[in-house]
Amino acid sequence: MQAIEKLELDRVTRRFGQTTALHEFSLNVPGRAFVTLLGPSGCGKSTALNCLAGLLELSSGEIRVNGQRVDNVSAEKRNFGMVFQNYALFPHLTVYKNVAFGLELRRTRRDIINRKVGEALKLVQLNGFETRYPWQLSGGQQQRLAFARAIVLEPSLLLLDEPLSNLDAKLRNELRLEIKRLHEGLKITTVYVTHDQSEAMSLSDIVIVMQRGRIEQAGPPQEIYRHPASLFVADFMGYKNRYQAEVTQSDSQGVRISGAGLDLVAEGQFDLKPGQKVVACFRPDDAFVTHNGESNAFDARVELVEYLGKEYEAEATLQTGDKVLLQLPRQMHGGENLRVAIPRDRVMVYADSGGKEL
Repeated sequence: MQAIEKLELDRVTRRFGQTTALHEFSLNVPGRAFVTLLGPSGCGKSTALNCLAGLLELSSGEIRVNGQRVDNVSAEKRNFGMVFQNYALFPHLTVYKNVAFGLELRRTRRDIINRKVGEALKLVQLNGFETRYPWQLSGGQQQRLAFARAIVLEPSLLLLDEPLSNLDAKLRNELRLEIKRLHEGLKITTVYVTHDQSEAMSLSDIVIVMQRGRIEQAGPPQEIYRHPASLFVADFMGYKNRYQAEVTQSDSQGVRISGAGLDLVAEGQFDLKPGQKVVACFRPDDAFVTHNGESNAFDARVELVEYLGKEYEAEATLQTGDKVLLQLPRQMHGGENLRVAIPRDRVMVYADSGGKEL
């Protein structure tokens, strides 16, 4: 296996007739990194993955591994492993035969096949299941089998296309940890596709947020979460409270905005001027109840409450009638009046684009 030191996608474009699913998609991935393509359905993330895998030809652009072009190499010769959303197992073959299939196609010696299959099954905790068939396995075990079949070939790049989307919440959490354990153990450069923010945040070294076939923001998970670069990224990362507002003051420390009955200060560098129309947003879990006259505070009246286990989520009403979502640690009741504050560094402000970004 040739280790990947650098994976490059250079202006990769894919068209389907008159529709462009991927627009000059450029990305540099360091070796052994775990990269997640994150975005809503139809944003182009699976198209990008299939282009990488060689399952889709490029309309234009190049893909390079360690400086060498691979987009003109057939899929089976790229030495990339892929795990599909629907597992794509052979139902008529045993667990052993499913994992051994690729090695047998390569005419690998039987003793080597036995050793590698055993190692792969042990790695995914399926040793002892060799004689079972896929239909005799649980969903989580089938997904582990799909991983074993991919990694037994010692791929230089592992491609994962929403591998957990068909599983229940408990299994998703368990297998998410398994994926992280496998990646840290094998150190294989990995590109993962998902629409689930929690998967992207917990697994990735680099997160690529996509919209309409383009990269909206790329960076470490913490940066994507704490500093979304656009209103689209903020919306996708859970900044559910959004308000039309106007800049009333701007300096090198931040901006003061007013709108929907809110008077808030956002800390940071903004290229905004007084009088400019903006959209202000914040996450429900960044709000906290205050009784101490905190700045960046406002009054709200609780309307509906949901119990989420660790906390309560409430829909409340501002004095203007606008809605606000709050996620707080104590129980709240309909009709309760609250004084709520938002830390200055957790208020995101974007120039108003008239809703085009969303």
